Formats: sequence, C-alpha cells, structure tokens
Amino acid sequence: MINIISMIREDFPHVNAISINQHGKPLLKEYFNGFNNNDIFKIGCIFKSIVSAMVGIALQDNKIQSLDQKILNYYPEIVLSDIDKNFTLLTLKHVMTKTSGINWPFVGEKIPSDMHEVFKLKFKDIPGENFEYKPDPQIMIYLIEDLYGKNIVNIMDEKLFKPLGINNWEWNRDDIESIKISVDDLTIFGQLYLKKGNYMGKYYFSEAFYLDSIFPYSLGGFPEGKPYGYYWWIDKYQVFEYYCACGFGGQKLCIIPSLDASIIIISKMDKPHPENNAIIRNAISLLKET
Repeated sequence: MINIISMIREDFPHVNAISINQHGKPLLKEYFNGFNNNDIFKIGCIFKSIVSAMVGIALQDNKIQSLDQKILNYYPEIVLSDIDKNFTLLTLKHVMTKTSGINWPFVGEKIPSDMHEVFKLKFKDIPGENFEYKPDPQIMIYLIEDLYGKNIVNIMDEKLFKPLGINNWEWNRDDIESIKISVDDLTIFGQLYLKKGNYMGKYYFSEAFYLDSIFPYSLGGFPEGKPYGYYWWIDKYQVFEYYCACGFGGQKLCIIPSLDASIIIISKMDKPHPENNAIIRNAISLLKET
C-alpha cells in the first residue's frame, strides 16, 4: 500500500485523500495537501448513489411499491392534458437509470424545485430509449420528500445517516451537489453496500434492491463511459467486477464485492481527473494479493 501513497505524491498532486478498506477494516487511509481526518469534502455527484439508497429505504418502508410504477401514480391530481404525453410512460425505473428522456434545462440554468415544476418540462426522447446524464435524481428526491412530508436532508439524516452513525456531514438542500462528508463516514456508507443493505444487523434496503442497483440497465455514456445501474456506474478490472459512485473531479467510492473491499478517492474539483481510475486499478491489484 506504500506504493500507492508514493504514486499519489509523485503523479497525482490533485488527490486530497485515499482510503482502502477490506473485510470491514482499514488497510490504508492517507491525506494529502494539508487535509486531515477532521475535514469534510465535497463529493459532487456521489450524492446520487446516496439518493439510490434512500429509494431502497422508501421501498423497505412501503412508501414506494415498485420501481416499475409510473411516476403519475403518485400524483393523481395532475391533469394529463396539461403535461407532455410521455409522462404517462415514465416509470421510476426510467428515472433511476437516467433514461427518462426529459429535456432538462441546460447546465447553469434553473432546474425545477419540485415535482409540479418537473411536470412542466417536455421530453426529447421516449422514456427508456436513451441514457443521458441529466438531473433525473431530482425527481426521486422530490418524490421522497412528498412521500415522507419532509425535507430530503432531514429524511436522509433520520432514515440513513444517523442510524449508520454518520455525523460528520452537511448538505444545503438548495444546492443539490453541495453535500460534504468525511472519509470515515463515506466508508461507512460503502460498507452498507458491501453488506448488501444490511449494516450491523439492520436491513436498510433489501438484497433484491441492492442487486438491482448494480445491474447494468443501460450501456451508460458520458461522463464515465461505463454501464449504469441505479445511480451506480458498473466496471471491471481483470476478473474483478466493481461498481462506483462518482463525482466531478474524480471523486470515487468504489465497491469490489469479490474482494470485500471499498476504495475512496477524494480529489480537487478543478476538472474531471479520469486518471484517478489508474489508482483504482492499482489498488485492486494490491488488494487481490492481500
């Protein structure tokens, strides 16, 4: 593992932290560029994989019955003649796999703040036809808020983070990608997935939902160029299949089930940093030898 630390210091100056855990124990945790264990880090779109877990919890709570349901099932007050007809085809699974087909506002433009604003949008594709990396997770956030009658930040704290013992985090609901969390707490979230939804004897979501989450429902596309599940990217290195939550700047939480291991990379959010994938591959090569 010392080789990874040396490699990062020499070739990856943008990396701020790395953590590798196996069999529930830390193998490596190192901070760079003046950061330490007390810091919390922006993780960007990794939040989408956390939203995926919240959907699993809503299924466990019977707030959602099936992801094959139409989104309109939850909003009977909507007048069909007032919305794009493709909303009648849109299922929760389309939303979870980023194949909604909705024509979302461009980057930098204001996005809808609730479901009734979402219903004002038009479609560019028929639901289920094409993957596009757009703000589809917003729909699941708004639905969960409507089902529980609370702000998503409060629901997440009550139903997921606090029971897991995750305390060192913050999130501004009005800036959806502003979530910050410590490396240790993100490790706990990764452990929940390594245990297929069961953490310390409590099922947060079913094993069936877990398996669905990491099934490659689409071939994916930009920005990772990998198959896509329920807000998780699916990948493989040598014979080792793994899945990742990814955020801009090369933020990574990767789960390698066959090695019972997780890898976290936190880096500077100045550009995409796809080169961080080399760190993941190097770490897997070392893990298989332990």
